[in-house]
Amino acid sequence: MNVDLAEINLVVNKLNFRSEELTSKSVKRAESSIRDLTPIMNPINQSAEKFTIVFVQQRTRMQIVQKIFRIAPEGIRFPVGGSSKDQC
Repeated sequence: MNVDLAEINLVVNKLNFRSEELTSKSVKRAESSIRDLTPIMNPINQSAEKFTIVFVQQRTRMQIVQKIFRIAPEGIRFPVGGSSKDQC
């Protein structure tokens, strides 16, 4: 599954991170994470259209963390593997 760099930048910008901080290595890691999760998540929701990677800042460096959301066709976000406070 290919990750759209523009979509990643959009998510990062929404979280007030500068897209320039994303390195090609972190993008490749994100692509790999999504590819690894696709076979697990598809059976959960066959209608999931895309995955969004949520970037958070931990201490002083950019990190991709364990928050991958599946987006339903209606546009509602369902956290996968999140804590109870993240549940919709």
